[in-house]
Amino acid sequence: VPGARRLGHDRHGVAELLARLVELLPTTACDGQAGSAGAAGAAGATGVSARVFKIERGTSGERVAYVRMFAGRLAVRDTVELHGSGAGSRRDRRDPQTRHGRHDRAQKVLQLRVFDHGAWVDRDDVGPGEVARVGGLSRARIGDVIGDDVGDDGATGSGQFAPPTLETVVEPVHESDRGRLKAALLQLADEDPLIDVRQDERRRELAVSLYGEVQKEVIGATLAAEFGVEVRFRPSTVVLVERPARPGTCVERLHSPTNPFNAWLGVRVEPRPAGGGVEVHADVPASATPDYLYRNLSGFEAAFSEFVRDTFAEGLYGWEVTDCRVTVTECVYASADGPPSTRGPMSSANDFRRLAALVLMRALEHAGTVVCEPVVAARFDVPAPAAGGVVALVSRLGGRVRSQFTFGRDSAIGADVPATRLQELRRLLPGLTGGEPHLETSFSHHAPVRVPRGGRPPSRPRVTPDPRNVEQYLAVVGR
Repeated sequence: VPGARRLGHDRHGVAELLARLVELLPTTACDGQAGSAGAAGAAGATGVSARVFKIERGTSGERVAYVRMFAGRLAVRDTVELHGSGAGSRRDRRDPQTRHGRHDRAQKVLQLRVFDHGAWVDRDDVGPGEVARVGGLSRARIGDVIGDDVGDDGATGSGQFAPPTLETVVEPVHESDRGRLKAALLQLADEDPLIDVRQDERRRELAVSLYGEVQKEVIGATLAAEFGVEVRFRPSTVVLVERPARPGTCVERLHSPTNPFNAWLGVRVEPRPAGGGVEVHADVPASATPDYLYRNLSGFEAAFSEFVRDTFAEGLYGWEVTDCRVTVTECVYASADGPPSTRGPMSSANDFRRLAALVLMRALEHAGTVVCEPVVAARFDVPAPAAGGVVALVSRLGGRVRSQFTFGRDSAIGADVPATRLQELRRLLPGLTGGEPHLETSFSHHAPVRVPRGGRPPSRPRVTPDPRNVEQYLAVVGR
């Protein structure tokens, strides 16, 4: 339905259109929640829901967050909590402030600016439906949520990003830029959930995860323009994942000969439905956890979630582990005046973090894992006479046709195709369609890799020490 008419190339009618957009586009909160901006600033933002969608650097290198407001009002001097969302959880593995359970990052709003009549202007507060440049959120990342998480349709949601399906090694054109390249990539990854970096110190390699080949050009141009580093990329490879095959458990008790750390942990790892992600739960009494380290059971559970993310970044075959439930079944800490079985120096945070990696990997080994590859949903628009050949090609590449419609001289085909065969599909398709194919793809799901009888699933070299090799693990992390 037309919302405004008489728009011209000379900007005639633009003001009318902007006014109509305010009326037509929905917002997700009542202006009645606004209250006093000054009061909100004194007590912290209340009833606010907003999301960071862009990060820039100011003239002095400070981080500036672009925020879309969904609900409530945000004012200068408000103290807000930033919550990781979607792919942002991968960023938390690099953030030292979240490694011990501090997922929420308290920050004070120092400046608010909105775009008004062609320029950015200062404001004391902003409300629902507005977009603001926010200063002071020095640890904000794209995808972070301020307050309650509200989806783009106004419903509470998770803001999840599809997982990246490709990975490539980035190399500096000039070897002297290797240190600057590492710093630049880590900065980009810290700000943007669509970029993830793996460091292999032994091979001196930096790999970034990608959503498509075009992202290489974007990253390369950004590194050259913003950091002055010219790079080249190796051919992309497909990123796989691992899922637990069955339940697995492990318990390591204090003073056990197989436990080199001064703590006691037991865990159970179980499969979850495909796409369910990783869920962590502590099934132990609050008195069992060291409140001098984690304050309460919730703090311990939050910290253990970080231990799981760190450890499961590399599974039995080197791929990230997903779609599983991790339950802490036993937790005991040592104390100088405890019973003989737990007596000793007070357990430290390092004891629990390092032991967690060990028991998690042993439980995962007990469970076994299935290596899965990404599958993309593909839509083909091709000449009708070529449809049969395209269907046969999809089948030959290990894909599955989901739908096929013919209308006149054209056919539309929907199919699931393994991401590992996508480049081959793109290469062969023009020859089948007379050079007239139209192909759209998007991530669909992960499916088990077909492994020949007696063969091993594809693996990826680890970049961190394997806790299953206790001697190597201790040599790196210490006791």
